[in-house]
Amino acid sequence: MTVQPADTRASCSGLAAWGVRVLLPGGQEVVARPWARRRLPDGWRYDVGIPVYENGPGDSVEAAEYRV
Repeated sequence: MTVQPADTRASCSGLAAWGVRVLLPGGQEVVARPWARRRLPDGWRYDVGIPVYENGPGDSVEAAEYRV
């Protein structure tokens, strides 16, 4: 899985102001919600929430978020 900033601005007032593009195996691309970022010696590490759907009660499907 590859994570890249969706917005190339070097500075932003808050992480919620922009999304992060996540390239999933198989070539699917989703825009995730950034929750945190950490500066590491080799770059940035982003903790993001990827939008997903999960089974709900009965035969229903509900929106959810998977954090990575």
